[in-house]
Amino acid sequence: MFQMISDGLTYLTSQSGESLLRLFWFVAIFEFPRYTLSFFSVVVLAFQAAPREAPYRGKVSILIAGHNEEDSIERCVRSLYEQSRAPDEIIVVSDGSTDRMPEKLRELQDAGLIKEGHCTQVRSGKSAGVNLALARATGDIVIVVDCDCTFDRHALKYILEPFVDPRVGAVAGNIVVRNATHNLITAFQAIEYLITISQGKQASDLTDQVSCISGAFGAFRIKAMRGVGGLDAGGGEDLDVTLSLRKAGWKTVFASDSICYTDVPEQLGVLVRQRFRWERDAVHLRYRKHRELMNPFSPRFSIRELTHELDFLLFNLAPPRSFRSTSFG
Repeated sequence: MFQMISDGLTYLTSQSGESLLRLFWFVAIFEFPRYTLSFFSVVVLAFQAAPREAPYRGKVSILIAGHNEEDSIERCVRSLYEQSRAPDEIIVVSDGSTDRMPEKLRELQDAGLIKEGHCTQVRSGKSAGVNLALARATGDIVIVVDCDCTFDRHALKYILEPFVDPRVGAVAGNIVVRNATHNLITAFQAIEYLITISQGKQASDLTDQVSCISGAFGAFRIKAMRGVGGLDAGGGEDLDVTLSLRKAGWKTVFASDSICYTDVPEQLGVLVRQRFRWERDAVHLRYRKHRELMNPFSPRFSIRELTHELDFLLFNLAPPRSFRSTSFG
């Protein structure tokens, strides 16, 4: 391994400036300015402590849908009640679980920790589970969380603050890797989450480019979410509903102080399958289902939406293709 690193460094130091630019043209033209501007925007925000919004006074519903989550659901629910701003109601759906999750929901309901627990016999997917909970929710704001998440003590308080602005339809929470120290794979994912979410979405928020409210921890104005029909079936439901909300004219923002902790894949094979699924869903949603966002002849076209669509095209799809063409001719 050390020999390989040494050979790589020797190769790079033997190149001229022109050949290095030819090798790393994409990084020089696109990646370096993008991440540099992102970094400086976060630094500027750190020194400009904006006054906090007034506390949100409306009713808040927590929606949780999960499959075979008997080991994590109670920890998640209790974490929500440790918040400085506790939820008004929690609705949980067991989506075709074959473990003891249904029994856990009955125990939590008997203890008064959740308002409702629903159990389906057939697994229908997260979208169906969230939509069932959404139909039962009575809050003005609904917060969708994953069963395996836990939260910083002020997470709910901070994710609710932007809803003081009536134009805001959804708020993304800040996702942090909980098992970062497990192995090298989780450590790299922790760095990635820091760059793409904690730092990246903070920069995107400055330019109104928050295009995905994470399904792990995201808050929605119930009027807005019901207005776009809730979550559609299929993968990438968090990206899908966010793009639908933006098309409907709602603002989508990021709450950097609202921190949620989650576990990431610890095995390479699981991680690769997850990322292929994410990219496949994103391509389908951005360039097929919501393709009018890039069509200048569509009444829904806007430069604001075109910007984040091109950002995904350049930084998620173009680099792998350019690498393949460079490597294999």
